[in-house]
Amino acid sequence: MYMKLFTILLFTALSLVLSAIAVPLSRAKGFSHDGVIHFIRDNRTLISIIVQVLSTLLALSQTYVVTSLIGLATNARLLHRNPPRLDTLKLLQAITAKSPIFERGSKKASWISVVCLLLLQLPAALWAGSITPTINELTEKTMVEVPDFDQATSKYWASRCAPAQPCDELLGGTQDLGTFSYVNWKGLSRKAVFFSTLTNAIARTGLLANSVSQASSRNLSTPVYQKLDGTGYFYHGRSYGVGSAIGLLQPMYSGDQNAIIRRYSFVEDGYYANVSCHYNRSSQLSFAKSDRVSTPDGIYGPQGYWVHGSLPNGEWAGFPTWGVLYEGFTASIAAVNNQSRYMYGFLAGDAYSMLNQTQCEVWFTPSRFNVSVDMDAKNISVTLSQHKALDIDPSRALVNISFHGVGYLSQTLTTLYTSVLGDSFRRNVENVQSRAQREEVTDQDVVEAVEDCLRLLLDHFLEGSGAAQVMLLRKTKPMSGTITVQVFRIGAFWSALSLLFISTLIAAAAMMLYYKYGLWSKIRSDAECDFMDFKSAILGSLKGSRSEIELVKAWNGQSEDRQVGELRVQANREHLTLTVGLQTGNYIHLSDLSI
Repeated sequence: MYMKLFTILLFTALSLVLSAIAVPLSRAKGFSHDGVIHFIRDNRTLISIIVQVLSTLLALSQTYVVTSLIGLATNARLLHRNPPRLDTLKLLQAITAKSPIFERGSKKASWISVVCLLLLQLPAALWAGSITPTINELTEKTMVEVPDFDQATSKYWASRCAPAQPCDELLGGTQDLGTFSYVNWKGLSRKAVFFSTLTNAIARTGLLANSVSQASSRNLSTPVYQKLDGTGYFYHGRSYGVGSAIGLLQPMYSGDQNAIIRRYSFVEDGYYANVSCHYNRSSQLSFAKSDRVSTPDGIYGPQGYWVHGSLPNGEWAGFPTWGVLYEGFTASIAAVNNQSRYMYGFLAGDAYSMLNQTQCEVWFTPSRFNVSVDMDAKNISVTLSQHKALDIDPSRALVNISFHGVGYLSQTLTTLYTSVLGDSFRRNVENVQSRAQREEVTDQDVVEAVEDCLRLLLDHFLEGSGAAQVMLLRKTKPMSGTITVQVFRIGAFWSALSLLFISTLIAAAAMMLYYKYGLWSKIRSDAECDFMDFKSAILGSLKGSRSEIELVKAWNGQSEDRQVGELRVQANREHLTLTVGLQTGNYIHLSDLSI
């Protein structure tokens, strides 16, 4: 029996230590190892099997301790002057044997045995809850890199380059993540085109023109705009020109560089571009004809024009354009910033008559934005913050370049036969018309569509300058934010805490029992007979009735005695007796009864 006393202490200490470890482990912020997370996520069935096996083994050790303590306490009571009744002994034996009593005349004992056995199953459930790995999310503060428009690099981002001016140093080029340039209304430089692959050599001008045609949603849903690079991200709503580094630079989680990032958010300073448009029927913009190019029989003769005039905030120098035979297929946007006012005016031919004489004013306000990024959905959401913003360019060069980029784009995207930008504006007018469910296009449809197109272009130009600053010059600065990573945790806190409470109770009960009955001294010696053992109970009864069997007389109380275990037991149904002897036949080995 000394081995049982030692095993009880060992299992008690082991359960207490492991349950004590489980509590802080369940409260840990989590572990971000991507390999383990993928294994847990991809092998849930295997994980469940392992958890069930481990929890069962750990619970068995505690169940063994509890039933053994009940047995030790019962043995001690048998030596007391007030020993237990046989019914009580039967109930205690059923609990230690983990076999409930189901008898018609013993309802109370049946209920007690069932409840006790159910309680003995509780540790298995708590162990399962304490060691099951779960995938969770952890959000912590971080720093996110955003474009830095410093004075040292202003010769790039603050330089305006009109369509006819050479500025190869500003054109940038195409990389794996997209085309990046400080002058997004121009194509690629000759050098950039030469070294670019065919699939990556699409200039941002084409992307800009295509995005304009989708500036307005065709229904009441929030429009979604593709980020004009190769990252695959989309803006849910306006970008406001921020978030350009998203997808180009990966956010860093200080705890693990290989962590699986789910989301992150940050603040970024930029400019809120607000646009308001209306029709100005007394517009001062006009076409001035220049020479027509002679062609055989005068077919498709290119006609040159100089578009010029003035807006309410000042004179517009204008630019040259052309069309076949007449100006019907041209659409030009005048851009004038003067007297702290930014204004656009549309001068269009017959094919784009709905755009003609549209006039807009733009206000740029230094603002701080909250940027949220969903890495899985590749979705970006930008909202205006109420906190005070830092003016990233007090000189307004960045704003001026973005503002004039719209006019330059109308100049570079006009061909002999069509205005690419004009076509995009016209298609977006159809989007607004569809959203309003109108049969015919109204002035209101045109005004709303033009406002949406201009906002989108201004946002894209600001975002394009930021992307060029990041990818071409690697000029960034950190901004405060938060990052959410995928982590795994071991166990649930309340399961672990409940398990620790139960383990502590079991340990306390074991200590009290060992001290009360002096079991410490019996660990290294032959302990008393365990009368809860069926074999020992029969031998003890025989010895108490002064059996004449020599093996019984010589029995020293040890259940492991194999010699006395050779005695056989036979039941007599008629006399309701058990006979113990050396007979063979239908007799059962006494040692088999203690298994």
